[in-house]
Parts: sequence; structure tokens; C-alpha cells
Amino acid sequence: MGQQQVILLVLVSVIVGIATIIAINTMSESRESANHSAVRQRLLEAAAEAQMYYVKESMLGGGSKSFQSITLSDINLDTSMVDGDFEITQKSQESFQITVQPAAGGGPIIGVVSKNNISITP
Repeated sequence: MGQQQVILLVLVSVIVGIATIIAINTMSESRESANHSAVRQRLLEAAAEAQMYYVKESMLGGGSKSFQSITLSDINLDTSMVDGDFEITQKSQESFQITVQPAAGGGPIIGVVSKNNISITP
């Protein structure tokens, strides 16, 4: 092979290597973003379940206008799920807090649920 062909081969190898590294980084970021979106969606679904729990009488499996005794199973969540690890960290009469450690990493996502709204912070 000539010197130009060797230089061209090395140059192409370097460009392909750089493109591969960029693609891997992009896929990782995309995976983390998708996981965080899925966690937020689960929190919204759990909030709807929790608000139904709040208004149901205790004899029907609800909270009788209280979140004091709510559990993850009441809102169709498990401690450890595909999207991350869920935990109820604070409960009161009017609201409660769900803390999620996403499976893809990053900081915890916290959802505060009250009888008529939810706020989610990354």
C-alpha cells in the first residue's frame, strides 16, 4: 500500500471511532431521559390513584379524607420497579411525598401529592 492509502485508512479509523463514541454517549443520554419521563408518568398515575384513595371511605379501602395510612400498594406501585425504586417518605392528613431513585441514575425525583394536585421536582 502506498503512503496515502495508509494515511487515509488511519484517518477513516479515527473518524469511525469518534462517531462510535458520540453515538454511545447520545444513546446513554437518551436512555436516561426516557427513564425519567417514565418515572414522571408513573408518578402522575400514582397521584390519580392516591386522590381516589383520599376520597374513598376506609370501609371501601380508602383513606377517608386522609393520606396518613397510604401505602405503595394502595397506589399500584412496588418498592422496586423497572423504572426505579419508589418510597413514600412523608405522610400527613392533606398530602404525602413519593421519592423515586430512577433506574438510569441521576438524582431522585420527588412527587408531592395532595388531595387536588401533584408537584414533581427532578
